[in-house]
Amino acid sequence: MHCMIQILRERGDQVVALPRSQQTATQVTKLGAKAIRGDLLNKQAMI
Repeated sequence: MHCMIQILRERGDQVVALPRSQQTATQVTKLGAKAIRGDLLNKQAMI
């Protein structure tokens, strides 16, 4: 995950991640991605 975010950011892409935990959200934010908390397996959370 970290390498992909870094590669995309270095290319100038905007990166949005869908982390399930706050810990992962913090990690991806530090790498320059926008974190939107959620879980694709939780239908109610995605509405």
